[in-house]
Amino acid sequence: EVAKKLEKLEITVSAATTDGKKLYGAVSVTQILEAIEANRGVKIERGQLSLEDSLREVGEYEPVIEFAQGVTVKFKITIADQDAVAAE
Repeated sequence: EVAKKLEKLEITVSAATTDGKKLYGAVSVTQILEAIEANRGVKIERGQLSLEDSLREVGEYEPVIEFAQGVTVKFKITIADQDAVAAE
């Protein structure tokens, strides 16, 4: 049921960059979980989110949320330069 609410989920997170591409730090799991909750009203546990790499550059990524009984949902997250977003 929760997995159905997350189908076709696309979120954007803005972060500070050094050169418009590389982030000062990384986008945290907490930031991603908060963005999912704000977008779909669904609270995901930290351990359910699977990231291949740390998100340290502007771009698009496809993390996976893993539920019980082998149910998984892949979604799209776009990391954007916060200065570019503010200029729009």
